[in-house]
Order: sequence, then C-alpha cells, then structure tokens
Amino acid sequence: AAKDNNFVIQWESVLSLGITKGLFTVQSLLQKALEPTPLERKEDDGRIVQYLLRERIMQAPDTLIIQLKRFAYDKKTGSMSKINQPIDFMPNLHLFESEIVRDLAGNPLQFRDKKEDIGYRIRGVVYHLGSTLQSGHYIYASFENNGDVIVHDDSRVSRYENIKSFQDLESHPTLEQIANNAYLLFFERIR
Repeated sequence: AAKDNNFVIQWESVLSLGITKGLFTVQSLLQKALEPTPLERKEDDGRIVQYLLRERIMQAPDTLIIQLKRFAYDKKTGSMSKINQPIDFMPNLHLFESEIVRDLAGNPLQFRDKKEDIGYRIRGVVYHLGSTLQSGHYIYASFENNGDVIVHDDSRVSRYENIKSFQDLESHPTLEQIANNAYLLFFERIR
C-alpha cells in the first residue's frame, strides 16, 4: 500500500532463516539473522567501501511465517544435503520492532529499536520427511491452545495430547520427526 509517497511493505511474507551450527532455537536463528553483516564494495575509482547490512523488522505481522533452510550445498559431494538438526520453536517466539527516525523532510536518518516485546505462539508446522530436495513427503501439524498437536498426513489425522514444550515433542516417538524436520513454521501474534 502506498502512503504519502512512501511504500509500506507488508511483512506477511515468508522469513527465511539459515540453520547455523550451535544454534538450536528459532529465537537464536532470528537474532543471528538480524545481526549486522559487514560487507564491502569496490567503487568505480578502485576504492573499497565497507558498510554494515542490517535487517530490521519494521512492523510485526499478525501471522509470522518462518522457513527454515533445511538444505545446504555440500562442497564434498557437489550436491544439496538435508540438515536434520532439531530446532526448538516452542512454545513462543519474541520479536522487537524497529522504527525509522526521519528528518523534517521525511528522509530516513537511522533506525531505533522499539522496546515493545511482541510475542508469538506456534500454530502450525510443515515438516519434510526425506533426504533430498527431489523426493520426500510433507506433513502438517497444528498446535492447539490446549497443548494438543494434530498431525495431518494425507488422509490420516492423528491427535497427540498435552504437548506443552519442545522436550515433550522430541521425546515422543512419532512427534520427534517434527523437531528434526520442521520446514515452515506458522506463528500467531499474541494479543
């Protein structure tokens, strides 16, 4: 939507997060993704200009969709391989919005983090069973407010009760597949 000649991008799209060794929660992957990244660019005159790229969340959406990048290029094999590292996404996720500080003419000057903590709860997970990009099976699990997890696997629907934490999920023989193979995460903003 356009407003006052400035474009506002609705952030209801998918946020992709790379899986990093040593980081085992969506919260830590998100924090890593929002850290400043040092970059450099060679100018036409040969000078090297260094700068920081920093991604910010300008407006927290009502529905937050996160894609976990489960496949990575393996230099040894020359192909894509699946990352089966469990990533904790339960029960909640927290974001901080940023705001742009503008001058009197409306030009952006700097970013400032807002102090408001915005909470999200997990509502659903699509997970991938299989070892390659070319094959596998996708299953959807919905997370109810009462702690039940409902797994939708083609025409089979199964209910698992009292799954309140990631440890509950990992310790269940059937549900541990979700922990190791979560691919798309659907979060709902807590009001």
